[in-house]
Amino acid sequence: MGISSMMIVAAFIVAVLSSIDSDLRDGVNAKWLRRVGLRFSINFPVALLAVWYNLPALVGPLWGLGWYLILLLAANFLAGLFLDGRAARRSNGVYFGHERSRSKTSSSYDFARSIKFSIYCFFAVIGVVTASGVHGSKLLSSSHYTEKLGPIEEVEWRGQMPIADGSHIRMIDDSIAWSKANKVLGPYGSSFHIDTNAIQKVQDRLEYVGDLGFNGFFQWKNNPVSPGYTIVDAEDNVKPAELVASKIRYSPTACFTYNLQRHLWNEGYSRKQLTDFTLEIDDERKPWWVVTVMSPSLKWWAPDIEGVVIVDPDSGAHKFYAQNTAPEWVDRIYPEKEVHDRIDWHGLLQKGYWASKGFGDSLGLYQVTHTELHMTWADGRPFWFAGVTSISEADSALTGVLMVDTRTGEPRMFKLPGSPQNEDMVHARALNLVRNFQGYQPAAMILYEVEGEPTWVGPVVSSGEFQELAMVHYERDVKAMGKDKLSALRAYKSSLFKVNDAAPGELAKIASYQGPVTLIGQDIRDGNAVYILYFAERPDHKFSGDSRVSLELPLTHPGDNVRVSFNELEEEEEARILSFDNLGILPNRN
Repeated sequence: MGISSMMIVAAFIVAVLSSIDSDLRDGVNAKWLRRVGLRFSINFPVALLAVWYNLPALVGPLWGLGWYLILLLAANFLAGLFLDGRAARRSNGVYFGHERSRSKTSSSYDFARSIKFSIYCFFAVIGVVTASGVHGSKLLSSSHYTEKLGPIEEVEWRGQMPIADGSHIRMIDDSIAWSKANKVLGPYGSSFHIDTNAIQKVQDRLEYVGDLGFNGFFQWKNNPVSPGYTIVDAEDNVKPAELVASKIRYSPTACFTYNLQRHLWNEGYSRKQLTDFTLEIDDERKPWWVVTVMSPSLKWWAPDIEGVVIVDPDSGAHKFYAQNTAPEWVDRIYPEKEVHDRIDWHGLLQKGYWASKGFGDSLGLYQVTHTELHMTWADGRPFWFAGVTSISEADSALTGVLMVDTRTGEPRMFKLPGSPQNEDMVHARALNLVRNFQGYQPAAMILYEVEGEPTWVGPVVSSGEFQELAMVHYERDVKAMGKDKLSALRAYKSSLFKVNDAAPGELAKIASYQGPVTLIGQDIRDGNAVYILYFAERPDHKFSGDSRVSLELPLTHPGDNVRVSFNELEEEEEARILSFDNLGILPNRN
């Protein structure tokens, strides 16, 4: 059943405090002990069942047991009213707070008299819980909440923001990943379901890892070991999902001692807040449960992230890691909800609680645009991505982008030039892109840098299946889509550089050069051959491109006379080739 000594202690404390009898007129005698014993015999099993089922974090005022005390004291109070009514009828009078002769006292009558103490305790506990709640609320402690996100470095987008790697563009979103993972359950579908399906980077590849949750108690009883986990390639919409065999005994949906939360609660984490139970796989593709460990910094709220506990899903062996000691393959230390809350606290409470409600100066306050955050990777590190916008209903533009490191919690705010559009506006533009395709809907879009420009990228789906990859410029009316990443990139690049009303440098600094190639080499990046050209007359840049730009690139040699146009971004040593022409291959070309 998984009843630990800590559960018994917690239930004992609740039962004792809710069972004490205040009627001490005759002292602590056998009759008083019987009354207390009667209450305790009822309250203790009820409290033990409540603690066993709910697994409360024993933290904060009243050890986190305040609500259990309130409920049991309320039950005793109601029982007292019932018994008082019976006693009054037997005594031919009304009793509640009035003295009566001892000759008219029955055992029920004495029990009802002592219930007054439960009333006093009931309101005393409510007072403690209420006072703690008010003191720890955003109303009185707004500055404490705003500091939880930490100092934010505000920088401009271009040249400073860690760019999401375009070679790892996510081709499918969460909904498609769930659909594909469920399809590989096969005969296991009657006993299991995909419980969580978390995006992560495994061996430099974005993948969704799904754990198989039990459909119920009887399914767990008949087969208490999960057969494995699912893998969905997030970068390849064609590749089918995979069910990887692995013994998983401990999970959030298992029962009794094999329930993951109950297992950790009994193993010494009862005085910690546990959240974000995520199945991650290491570089050898072995699964592990990664659970965030927190403790409240203010009464019961505003938790601090202490680290993660990593659990072997087969044996249940576990080890705690502080933030700076967690293995490199761990992607999630700061949970999505906690990061979302911290961003909102920082954005809304800077000028106090009432300003966030529209009373007073609300200039400069911001909030997260969506309830869900996206996980993205930049410079090899995982981040929670959040667009933020003003709290003013008249201003729906994206005021900036916050990226919070999922391992350290460090935030950076990136200001986008111009008038960037928020996710809802971008979704509307993407919807317009597919208006001629019945049933097509753009899914969740993530902000990337494509050809040096902030670009929203996301799949277009129909009936839960991938159809196209859409790309929408963050500000201008530049959008395109294609059946795969290559065709979408080509279409978007063509549309991007056909824009003729952009001020110089606003989209990109486009330059061209014609001359002999001094050196040419090949570099393999993400499995693709990239050709790097060097011109002695342009030593300030090296030029890179692949066969998608031109099939003439692989045929080019030193000394060939070529013409290139490229994206000449400031402080970039490597310039990406936008168009390429080897004049010696087709010399008569105009």
